[in-house]
Amino acid sequence: MIKRIFIAGPVSAISKREVLRNIKKANKIGKIISKNGDLVYIPQNHKQIFKSKNKDKEYSLKLSKSILKNWATHIFLIKGWKKSKGATEEYKFAIKNKIKIMKDD
Repeated sequence: MIKRIFIAGPVSAISKREVLRNIKKANKIGKIISKNGDLVYIPQNHKQIFKSKNKDKEYSLKLSKSILKNWATHIFLIKGWKKSKGATEEYKFAIKNKIKIMKDD
């Protein structure tokens, strides 16, 4: 059965370089996972849409929860996810909704 995997991990950072590193890491993991034929959703790719304003972060989290609830069979937690407020919320939501957990760390 094909898994539908939501990639959760840090995006925001102090510098643009770190933000880009976080996005690149999420895409690298997504590419590895998809080689098995599984589908991935990488919310980190939408960082440019949500300009880190609180209102946009709230919308982004609502969107993530909707995708988790209505699409994902699994959530993959990238190493360092515990430092991310968004990824921590996504993890809690996944637990509450009995979405299977996969971890990088």
